[in-house]
Amino acid sequence: MMLKLPDITDTQIIEQMIEGTFNYNGIQYGSTYREVLEQLGRCPAKESSDYPTSFSYDYGDQDHSVTLSFSGKEQWKKKDFILLSFDYNHLDETMDVNTKAIRKLWGKPEKTWKDQTDWDDEGEFKTYRYRYGYTYMYFNKDKKLFAMSYYDKKLMKKWSEDW
Repeated sequence: MMLKLPDITDTQIIEQMIEGTFNYNGIQYGSTYREVLEQLGRCPAKESSDYPTSFSYDYGDQDHSVTLSFSGKEQWKKKDFILLSFDYNHLDETMDVNTKAIRKLWGKPEKTWKDQTDWDDEGEFKTYRYRYGYTYMYFNKDKKLFAMSYYDKKLMKKWSEDW
């Protein structure tokens, strides 16, 4: 099964993603890898891994890249690892949504940032980030949506070594 981007124009989905209650077929952050396998089956894509403490799978397709990231303790069995985030990537290739459209649909963001990307040594490529509750949106220099992450910061701090 391939995951798809939720309809980010639907007011019910927007509320759920802001409040942290969004789920996909019962899968939400905090679900175990076992629960994900039961609902979605084994992912056909290759695992991206920093195993034994974290791993992720891209459950999306070329048009809708959806990455599920898991974390846990070294001594845990992989099936018990916890889902920490849903990441939707390459949105600019399939959607034509900019900051103005997002503000019209989602309202004023709780927080905004302007970042320089890790790989940009020249300081020429800026990204813009909006936070709406549990949802983080990333816009390119033209302020066009290119990625979105949905996660719980408290859960990330508890289970991910990177936080």
